[in-house]
Amino acid sequence: MAYTATTTVAQERPSYVISLGETEAGAATEATITTAAQPQRGTNIAPTHGRIVRIAFDLGAGTGTTMDPAIGSATSPATVNGDQIWLNGAAAAKANIFFDPPRPYYAPSGLFWRSVCDAGADNVTTIKIYIEAGLN
Repeated sequence: MAYTATTTVAQERPSYVISLGETEAGAATEATITTAAQPQRGTNIAPTHGRIVRIAFDLGAGTGTTMDPAIGSATSPATVNGDQIWLNGAAAAKANIFFDPPRPYYAPSGLFWRSVCDAGADNVTTIKIYIEAGLN
């Protein structure tokens, strides 16, 4: 099978919850979350700018034992560059991270997520990203 990422964006203005499910995730697989300045309810599109208040992730199955995820406003967010919004830095199979203060972002080209699993390319992951829109 090939890598797949399924994204659902639930909107409760001004908040959004992005649910991301990956199959066949590996060290370099990447999911793109579409953004728009004023996303419409039910479109699975996240806001272009806002603040990430919480990220929860779980490596549910596969060869990997941990993931060390990253999110950014351009492709390859696991590399340190000016487009990186957050890099986990502490590999784990599961985590629930609250940001105080929240992480501001501006991502007109989309949000880019990498789970960075430590082994294999057969991993199944679940991710939730909680956003406050337009507050950066």
